Amino acid sequence: MLKRCTAALAASLIALAVSGAYAQTVQPWPTRPVTMIVPFAAGGPTDVVGRILAQRLGEILGQQVIIENLGGAGGMAGAQKIAQSRPDGYQILLGTVGTQAYSQTLYKTPLYNSLTDFTPVALVAEQPLVLVRESLELALHRLELAPQGLDLLLLGWRVVRERGAAEGHQRAQHRHAH
Repeated sequence: MLKRCTAALAASLIALAVSGAYAQTVQPWPTRPVTMIVPFAAGGPTDVVGRILAQRLGEILGQQVIIENLGGAGGMAGAQKIAQSRPDGYQILLGTVGTQAYSQTLYKTPLYNSLTDFTPVALVAEQPLVLVRESLELALHRLELAPQGLDLLLLGWRVVRERGAAEGHQRAQHRHAH
């Protein structure tokens, strides 16, 4: 799946490079390294995806793809840097739903306009998200009512129902009693 997404992203970048303003010039692209802004701290899930993509894109494009982690303001600092940069294809953003959608609706004055300041290139990854009000242990306990073998995706991590769920319920009851 990741291989297919990487190939799709590379194809989209190449198509972007030869369309629009680039169609008017005869220069090949890329002729120098490309910088991918990851708008979150190094070591996080977005950074991991970015580093995997950068390595493969570098091989496909024949140029180094440099990761620059620029976290802050829920990813808006990195996205703003790209929004204000020259649209020459040498700086790209590994945007997320947070940088491209949440930022536009949660803040009174977003730092950029996702619709006009960016050109979408490719969908790289999807992450399911389930918001849970109660503790994880209580959520696992509720799974005891579900059929055997049920898997649950919680905040992007797969939690598999095991024998330990009963023990987790006991710990949760103990915590709520105190």
